[in-house]
Amino acid sequence: MTTPAIPEKLAQLQKSVRAGGKGAPRRKVPAKKAASGGAAAAKPVVDDKRVQSALKKLNVQQIAAIEEVNMFKEDGKILHFPNPKVQAAVQSNTFAVYGRAQEKELSDMLPAILGQLGTQSTNYLQKMIEQMGGMQAIQSMAAGMGGAKVPSSAAAAIDDDEDVPELVENFDEAADE
Repeated sequence: MTTPAIPEKLAQLQKSVRAGGKGAPRRKVPAKKAASGGAAAAKPVVDDKRVQSALKKLNVQQIAAIEEVNMFKEDGKILHFPNPKVQAAVQSNTFAVYGRAQEKELSDMLPAILGQLGTQSTNYLQKMIEQMGGMQAIQSMAAGMGGAKVPSSAAAAIDDDEDVPELVENFDEAADE
């Protein structure tokens, strides 16, 4: 009553049940299912937990009522965080900003960002105005502020800056005489 297929099936079953080496118990090892994302999806969560625990050690406090955060990059672009969550530990000069960052050009943020510009960003803005062609750039910024036209007297004042002569004499010496 034995058929030749039975010993082959038995050998196959014995092979699939052995999980370890010699002397290991014979148990069936469940197949691991590949989750979408796998370990790569879990890594940011682990990193976030590490950051949170480090911030907790610094005794950070939540800062409310911050509408936006802008970080100026060296290449002239801006990281813009609308409605961020900000935590601060002032005693250790540490700030954490959470939210979705958007990378924007300086020209996209004008004129609302003019009050936040530092010296480096102001230099970048001047270069941008020179590239756009002075008066045209000023007109476009004024249009962004509410559609107001720059008066011709302001345009003349901007053009007159080029006509101002440089001082040649030292007036302090003349006053001493």
